[in-house]
Amino acid sequence: MTTVETTPAIFETSRATVSPFTKADFSYLQALHQHPDVYTNTFSGLSDDHRVQGELEEYMDEYRRLGISQLKILSKTETPQFMGRVGLQFRTFNPKFPPDYEIRIALLPAFWGGGIATELIRATLDYSFNELKLERIILGHFQSNLKSKTIAKKMGFQQISCQETPKEPVLHYELFKADYLAHKEMAQ
Repeated sequence: MTTVETTPAIFETSRATVSPFTKADFSYLQALHQHPDVYTNTFSGLSDDHRVQGELEEYMDEYRRLGISQLKILSKTETPQFMGRVGLQFRTFNPKFPPDYEIRIALLPAFWGGGIATELIRATLDYSFNELKLERIILGHFQSNLKSKTIAKKMGFQQISCQETPKEPVLHYELFKADYLAHKEMAQ
C-alpha cells in the first residue's frame, strides 16, 4: 500500500476521504490505471504513462471548471493509503441516450470486498443529489462484473440498456434523486 499526502476532503465515509487529484498524484493514479486486475473491470483499459498523465490532467481540469470529476480516495487510517478513484463524469454512455452524469469507481484490489465500494458509491450519490443538486445519475458496468451489478441494485439503480462492446456487453442503469431518497428511506 502506498502512503499519500492528504488534501481537503470533498466528502467522506466512515473509512475514506474523497478529494481532488493534484499533480503529485501521478504515481498513485498510474498504479491504479496500470494494474492488470483493475483493467479487467474498467472501460478504458490499461493506460500507459502518457495516457495516465492525460487522465490526471483531465480530472484536475474538470474539477476546476465544473466542480465534479474523478476524485482520489484515501483511507482514514493513521497513515492514509491511496485506495482508488470515485466520482462523476459528464459523458455519453450509450449513443442511444443523451450525455449525462455517470458515477465511476475504480479501487486497487487490496480494497476490494468488505463493502467499501458500496460505501463510496452511497456517499457519492448523497453528494451528487444533495450538494450538486443533480436529478439523475447513470452507471455502467461490464455484464460479467457481478459485484457492480449487486451494488447498482442495492442503491436502487434501474437497468435501462445493454450495449454490445468489443470486450463484452455493458449494462447501463439510471437512478433519479426521488427514487434514491425513497429507496434509502425504505432501507433504513
